[in-house]
Amino acid sequence: MKRKTLLVPGLVLGLILALPTALAADGNIARMATILSHLNHYPSNSEKDELSRIAADQGQTEAVRSIARAMMNMRHHVSAGDRERLDKIAQDSAQPREGRELAAVLSGLNHKPGRRALSVLREIAD
Repeated sequence: MKRKTLLVPGLVLGLILALPTALAADGNIARMATILSHLNHYPSNSEKDELSRIAADQGQTEAVRSIARAMMNMRHHVSAGDRERLDKIAQDSAQPREGRELAAVLSGLNHKPGRRALSVLREIAD
């Protein structure tokens, strides 16, 4: 019986500790969607600083960090290497929908988001 009483609090504690990381990832996805929604050729210096912090945050998933790096490094469009990583994220059903959609939009971006991409980004950002 003692094993069960220790198991439940341990599970609850694990969920509580994991929740801030999950919420931060969702918040960062929404923030990156906002940055991308008004992007014109490349992110501003302050946006690059913000993306750099997200990319360096070891508490984020590799997918979130990869998206941030691709956005931070883009010039009119993402590099071929970043596009390949973004396409993998966009096709990975284990990733959250918002992350897959953001990766897909960023992968296909040329200079700035089009009308359809803006609609997707605004939905993610809300």
